[in-house]
Order: sequence, then structure tokens, then C-alpha cells
Amino acid sequence: RHGLRCRHLMAPAALKAAELVPVMKLEEMLHVWQGLVRFSKDHRNFYLKARPRLQPQLSSMSIRQLLLVLRGARDLRHSMADLHGATCAALLPRVNELLPSEAAACLTFCIFSPRYRSQAMSLVKSITEIWTSQDLTSLRVVEAVDALECLASWNLRPVAVLERLDGIL
Repeated sequence: RHGLRCRHLMAPAALKAAELVPVMKLEEMLHVWQGLVRFSKDHRNFYLKARPRLQPQLSSMSIRQLLLVLRGARDLRHSMADLHGATCAALLPRVNELLPSEAAACLTFCIFSPRYRSQAMSLVKSITEIWTSQDLTSLRVVEAVDALECLASWNLRPVAVLERLDGIL
């Protein structure tokens, strides 16, 4: 919450959290994940230790939790492409449950990278299919811009969705 002013205080806590990963419950790991996500590259050790414990539990996570994991996996894409793909795969069957803002967050975290697997592209395509008929008026301008950036990065041009996003801008 306080960003850079408290960054130096996080380092010892992140080291201790990495040590405690084997005994943490899922909720505890996700709280630490959320607390460190802004500086995930600095605390890569925690994320790498948490990944094997989180990945098998993706199917039991809420959408909010999946989006949090997807953000961390995106930020550490060089070492977490497998977790990113698995999280996208866990979101795919639930894509119809996503609110427009949650779907926009998915798109933000799935901007093209050569490391991403086909699950990311499938998630992006599924969201664009749903967005052809879903009410998008609740999207903020920044979410529409991020969605457009994602679609452009995958070289997708769904005209109906582009027109609807253009209306938001």
C-alpha cells in the first residue's frame, strides 16, 4: 500500500515468507502473494517456492484469486510461463462468469509474449467472443485501452468488439 517507502521493510518479511511456504495454507500464501506482487521481481524466491503448492490448487480458487496468480505469473513470465498457462486454463471454463472488469484484467495479464502458451490465446479469444454480446459500459477507459493493447498484441481484430471498445473511449 505504501509502495517504495516500505520496500526495504518487505525484504526480511519476504525471506521469512519463502521459508514458511511449506507450512502455509492456501489463503496465507495468497495473502503474501498479494502483498509482494508489486515487487514480484525482487522477491522471485517466494514466488518460485509457492508455485508448486499453488498450481495444483488452481481449480479450487476463486476468480479473484486466479487473477492475482495470473498477475504474478505475468510479472515473472520468464520463470512462470507454465503457471501462467495453467491459470489461463483454469479461467477458461469459467470465462462466462467473469465480470467485464475481470475479463479486462485477464486481457491485461495476457498481452502477447512468446513464452505464453496456447491457453493464454484461448482465453483472449474466449473473452472477445463473449464481449461481442456482453454489456461493456461498466468498463473504465483504462480497461478498454488495456484490452485494445492485448488484442493488438495477439494480432486479433474482432470488429464488433473493437467498435464497442471504441465507444468507451
